[in-house]
Amino acid sequence: MFCLDYAVAFATHYALLRAHREYSLRTAEDEEGCDADAVKRISILPSSFAGNSALGALAGTATAAALYPIDYVRMATVKNGCSRFALGVVPYMACYFGVFFTWGSATDSCDANCWRRKIAVATASTLAGTAAELPFDLSKHSMSGSVRLAGLTAALRIPLGAMLLLAYDHILTHPHSRLAI
Repeated sequence: MFCLDYAVAFATHYALLRAHREYSLRTAEDEEGCDADAVKRISILPSSFAGNSALGALAGTATAAALYPIDYVRMATVKNGCSRFALGVVPYMACYFGVFFTWGSATDSCDANCWRRKIAVATASTLAGTAAELPFDLSKHSMSGSVRLAGLTAALRIPLGAMLLLAYDHILTHPHSRLAI
């Protein structure tokens, strides 16, 4: 995962969240007996790990497809005859978004303990995504020469991935932000 991968994944995930919220609002409004307060309480996020992981996998698939034509590193490092499609992005984003938005995302107000938990879950989310991505990332294997070295190289990106996830969550959960849902 490189920075452009994250940017495309966050933009896609955001669009999917907006679509999920709009669908949930329409469904709630169509149901008889649903009052305005109930509609306001509808979460922007799916309530389950499976739902959050599915949105992450969709964001990962869209990212891989969007960046495929310009993924020169993968084109240069993966042997002919092997798939050059960035399959590792899909499980990475499924774990990355699935774990964090199920157990790490919080409400607008967050005290010191909440931030500690968010940081820990963001780090765990990035670690889980890295572990899920590694078996599929043929370009990392080719560049590093071994799975072990590829894993060590991937581990160096965990702090960056966690910080980007915390920043994205902050944008989503603060109403004074322009992008807040």
